[in-house]
Amino acid sequence: MNEQLTVPQLLEIHMMHQDRFNVSPGFRNPGFLLQLVDRPLLEGFVGSDDASTLVRQAALYWHGLARAVAFRDGNAATAIHAMMTFLLLNGIELDVPEDELVEAAILCVSWKMDLEECEEWIRRYLR
Repeated sequence: MNEQLTVPQLLEIHMMHQDRFNVSPGFRNPGFLLQLVDRPLLEGFVGSDDASTLVRQAALYWHGLARAVAFRDGNAATAIHAMMTFLLLNGIELDVPEDELVEAAILCVSWKMDLEECEEWIRRYLR
């Protein structure tokens, strides 16, 4: 069975970015976090250890967090870090140069990558 992200984990990831990058604290819409953690369950993915399903779930977390703008600041960094954390929790690593990671985070949060493009991007960098 795969590991899902929880709201406390997402908050911890966001707080790490607050401390490291001087990100403004606070929420725009905390309800989005609750919806986000349920999204893989609602789409029928929870319980599958298939790598392609795990990649899809990672894309759901990344895309969902980036687009939801749940936090006042730091949404791009929190979203991509959450995606990578989910993959690591499930035994999957990415091998991606930092500059490409930053570029993808910005593209996603600025609505220039859709869910399928996020999923393709993850697949491109699977280790």
